[in-house]
Amino acid sequence: MEAIRGYDVALGFIGPFLSFERRQAQAAVEAGVHYVSIADDYEAAREVLALDEAARAAGVTIITGLGSGPGISNLLAKKGANAMDRPRRIHIAWFGGVDQASGKANFRHSIHIFSGKVPSFENGREVMVRAGGGKEMVDFPPPCGRVPVYYVGHAEPVTLPRYIPGLETLTLKGGVWPVWQGRALILAERVGLFRSEKSQKFWADLICRVLPKLPSGKFTVSGFRVDVHGEKDGRPAHYWYTEVGPMVPATGIPAALGALMLAEGKISQRGVFPPEAAIDPAPFFASLEPYGVRTESHEG
Repeated sequence: MEAIRGYDVALGFIGPFLSFERRQAQAAVEAGVHYVSIADDYEAAREVLALDEAARAAGVTIITGLGSGPGISNLLAKKGANAMDRPRRIHIAWFGGVDQASGKANFRHSIHIFSGKVPSFENGREVMVRAGGGKEMVDFPPPCGRVPVYYVGHAEPVTLPRYIPGLETLTLKGGVWPVWQGRALILAERVGLFRSEKSQKFWADLICRVLPKLPSGKFTVSGFRVDVHGEKDGRPAHYWYTEVGPMVPATGIPAALGALMLAEGKISQRGVFPPEAAIDPAPFFASLEPYGVRTESHEG
C-alpha cells in the first residue's frame, strides 16, 4: 500500500491473479489511488467486484480486467450489443500461441483455467460447466485459421451479463496453438494431475522450464473472436469482431490507456468496474490503433 500512496493510478500486472488481484485492489482502495489491472481469472473478478462499496467510499476507481481478453473482448462485446436493438447471445473465443506465454504465473493461469468447473452464462443464468469441454472449431483470421476451443475459466461470463440487459447467453471458450498442447492440458486434468493447488504449481513450474527448450518461433500471435447475435430493425442480426497479433501489446497497452484516462479525469465514476461498465468502446479502439493494436469489425 505504501508503495503506491501519493500516485494518481496504479497498474496491476502481478499474477496469478486469483492469488494477487484482490490484495492489489484492496491496497489501492486503502491508499486512495485509482487502479487498473489485466486480471483474467474469474475468481479475481468476483472478489474485486465485492470491493465496490469500499472503493466508492474512498473516492477510488478500480477497473479490473482491462487487457486483451478480458478487456478488448469485453469492449467488442459491448460494441456489438450497443449496435443492436436487442442483443441475445454473445460467444467469445480466444487462442494463445505458446510462444507468446512466459513466466510461471502465466503457465499457472493456463493450467488453472483448464481445471475443474468454470462459469458460463446460458439461458439467462450463470452455470458451472466442465473446463475443457464443449469443444468447438472457430475460424480466426490469418495466419491462424481454424482452431479448436473449449470452455475455460475467464472473467467475461461473470461481468458482461451484468451490463448487457436482456442477454440470454454468453459463452467463453479458449484454446492453445499448437492445438496438441491444449489437448495435453485437458488430458492431464482428466487423469487428475491438476487436482490441487500444489500440483498445479508443480506442473506450471515444470512447463515453464521445459517449454523454452522446445522449437519456437512458429506460434507468434494470439487473438480472439467475438460473435454477437440479436435483433436489429426487427430482423435477426449477427455482428462479429476479431483481433490477432502479439499478446504483449494487446494486453499491456489497453491497461496503460485506461490508466491515462483515469489520470486525466476522463473516467469520473467511482467504484469497481469491468471495462464494459466504465469505458466507451468506440473512442477507446481508436486510441489503440496508433499503437498497432487493431480490431476488425464485421457489421451489417
